Amino acid sequence: MVKRSTIILGSAVSLLIALAALREADRRGRPTHGPLQCGACALAIPAPDAATTRYINAWIAAKKDETNGDVFRIQSGDRVRVCNDTTCVTYRRAGSAGWRAKENASSR
Repeated sequence: MVKRSTIILGSAVSLLIALAALREADRRGRPTHGPLQCGACALAIPAPDAATTRYINAWIAAKKDETNGDVFRIQSGDRVRVCNDTTCVTYRRAGSAGWRAKENASSR
């Protein structure tokens, strides 16, 4: 006869595995916004420079204003591709750590 604690433990482990798989699928499926054109952005790597950070934050605020904040939300894992006149960089939202470059800069 199987103990009740064994069944509960097995169910808990299965639930944790399923939740981890869903989280990974969600992280991989996060959108990439852009490319956004910013002539004044230096596009620093791995963290964006101050001008690029201001530009991304202003773009997010404008999108929220367009949608009354109901539809548009940036979440951890979302990506924003920003380009200046010669280079593009994709930054990923890293939760409270802010934005981090997802890849090396590429020419336009």
